[in-house]
Amino acid sequence: MNIILSNKKLFENKILLATVILIFLIPITLIIGNAATNINIVLISFFIVIKLFKDKELEIFLTKHSLIVLLFFGAIIIKDTLFLFQFNTKSFYLIKFYFLFISVDYVFSKHRELVQYFSSFLLLILVIFSADIIFQYFFGKDFFNISSESVHRFSGFMGTEWIAGSYISKFAIISLLAIITKNKFNYISISLLLFFFLVIILSGERMALLNYFLVLLLFFIAFSYKGYFSFKKIFFLLSILLLSFVVFFQSLDDKRKKIYTIDVLIKLKLAEKFVKIFNLSEKDQETIKRESIKKNSHLDIFISSYKIYKDNILFGTGTDKFFEKCKKFKKEKLYCESHSHNIYLNIISEQGTIIFLIFIYLIYFNLFKVFKNNKNNESYLITLIVLIVFLNPLSISGDIFSTWTGAIFWYIFGICSGLTNKVLNNKN
Repeated sequence: MNIILSNKKLFENKILLATVILIFLIPITLIIGNAATNINIVLISFFIVIKLFKDKELEIFLTKHSLIVLLFFGAIIIKDTLFLFQFNTKSFYLIKFYFLFISVDYVFSKHRELVQYFSSFLLLILVIFSADIIFQYFFGKDFFNISSESVHRFSGFMGTEWIAGSYISKFAIISLLAIITKNKFNYISISLLLFFFLVIILSGERMALLNYFLVLLLFFIAFSYKGYFSFKKIFFLLSILLLSFVVFFQSLDDKRKKIYTIDVLIKLKLAEKFVKIFNLSEKDQETIKRESIKKNSHLDIFISSYKIYKDNILFGTGTDKFFEKCKKFKKEKLYCESHSHNIYLNIISEQGTIIFLIFIYLIYFNLFKVFKNNKNNESYLITLIVLIVFLNPLSISGDIFSTWTGAIFWYIFGICSGLTNKVLNNKN
């Protein structure tokens, strides 16, 4: 009865309904591209401000968990403008993530029943998106004749943006919230988790595959204590995943096997040691020799990030100034890219120690301090697991201040925060 009344209230409030629809559409706009995502976030921000102002719920902006997020983005603006003397439009524009977080948190806090509808809608998106990737893998082009322009990376609708595996790895288990929380863990959810695992393999994204494996591992361990799994069943499920990977790799033709193997070995700086083991052509050996002497691995950019941070300990390089400072680094020539490829190095090198510590406290307060009161909250635990893997300090990641990575992070963060059993001094 409460759900019916809540839904009726939702549909009667047109501004709130528009906000909910736009929030539901975020996963679709992430596939379409940054422009669509930015427009969506701006519209969400516009509607949520009007809604809260109209219903006299502006105290939402004054809750402690909201203020800490505002402090994080506000400190970035103040630091860039007053201390680094950079009028940086991007640092001002980052405030969009604050409104995205507030909006998602508010909607799922006030209307918990929407989680079931949202996860079902997200599952539909992921299944269609995954089917498109599979089609592209086998036929070279997807349903809309889009090519990934790669022989070992596939992104379906995303075309040459090779981030489809990362997208699926972050949303897959969230899309199963309705199934898992209602029907515990059945063969449908097991089949879907395995299906997404195989699609991530097809995408060719190694880090996404590892992150998804970690999500599943943490999920199996956490929910074994709730009676979902025995350790024997966990071992069996993980064995199926590993066996699936082995079968996939063995099914590849020799050319693709070689491409995958050489690419991995070059990135790990191990290619030269394995040249004699594999029967490689002279051309492949020359490629390995040429690439091995380059500073082009993630380890190289991590080292560069650390050295740049040491040169700008307090305030960092400034928002979106990493590449510029890296290229102009006076002490030595560094390997440079647009960002650090690691969330923590990304924040500490661009924003400095003070803002980095604010971020750490933000994560602690909004995610882990509420754990004691939410350890039996299944929806919260599932989204928390996704965020823990997202925040893995050893993970290679996108730019947390970019539209795509930032939107996904603050979106899932907002969902997780909204699903916590926290006391809000807000009107219903």
